[in-house]
Amino acid sequence: MELLDKYYLILGINQNSTIDELKQAYREKAKIYHPDRNPSPNAHEQFIILTEAYEYLKELKANPNTSKSQRSKYYPKGSYDNKQNEAREKARAQAQQYARMRYQEFIKTEYYKNITSLNTIFDHFIYIIALGVVFFLPVFGYLISKWDGILIALIIVAATAPITLTYIKQMNFNFSSLGKSFYQIFKSNYFSLVIFSLINIFIFIRIGLQTMIPLFSLISVYILSSSAYMGFDIMFSKFSAQKKCRYYIAFCIIPLIINMLLLANYKFSNNPKSETYVFACDENTQKSTYIFLKDNKYSQYPGIRVFRDIDQMLYAEYINYTFEEGLFGIRVMKNYKFF
Repeated sequence: MELLDKYYLILGINQNSTIDELKQAYREKAKIYHPDRNPSPNAHEQFIILTEAYEYLKELKANPNTSKSQRSKYYPKGSYDNKQNEAREKARAQAQQYARMRYQEFIKTEYYKNITSLNTIFDHFIYIIALGVVFFLPVFGYLISKWDGILIALIIVAATAPITLTYIKQMNFNFSSLGKSFYQIFKSNYFSLVIFSLINIFIFIRIGLQTMIPLFSLISVYILSSSAYMGFDIMFSKFSAQKKCRYYIAFCIIPLIINMLLLANYKFSNNPKSETYVFACDENTQKSTYIFLKDNKYSQYPGIRVFRDIDQMLYAEYINYTFEEGLFGIRVMKNYKFF
């Protein structure tokens, strides 16, 4: 039996299981096999093997490029086995550390709290969806399409009843537990990961797309910068950030730095200049806020040619842009008006 098959068997999941299912399986089995809860003579070793399997598979889920079909692409000949052994040894060392803890100490670790909190939030989220399907979907169906909507909604409710009703019976909504879980996530790296991601997305849409850098080039800057850091970290892993920080830095901090530069360029711009163009909408789309400028002007900058409100474009033939020179010499679109 291969190592991966063994690990999946230990946790009672399959290769198609999600990271959430992996965490749920580990949480349940950790309650059974932790040496402080299990009087069996080999409980210590069983818990080590369980946590080793979890740590290894968690890393694998986070790095899917280690699959068999892609080994040769990402690892030189013979280095994949070394990489696999390193991952296994790291997982086992982590497992031994948690196995030495008493159970009450173990459940107080950030490691265990984060797993439990995420599962609690996920369980409550599914519970709310189940309630919505059973009790609110028929009402929503009626509001949308009267009795036909109710009929369709009832068919959906009946089809999903074995799952939704079972979940509603088994789950009790607990505001205290949910609140504690959110608090735990808020003070963890998961929360900062989400916050930085939302900030990056907002700045990219609000500022990046208004900056006169071709969209392909702008996206390439993000990808190449993150890839360069990842490559450096992999090559010099002994001197760079720990592996658990690698993706956080590459996909949150690096884009944030780029976005801060774009923001500074945008906010400290000057020397406004106006440009006016005849515009047209997509003839194949009845209602579209995406425009085409005469002579295909600014075709590489879709960010300045898509808008939120179609009403402002009705009966207009021209668009007037206000461009300014950015702090770093990169032009930005600061304002526009249809007339």
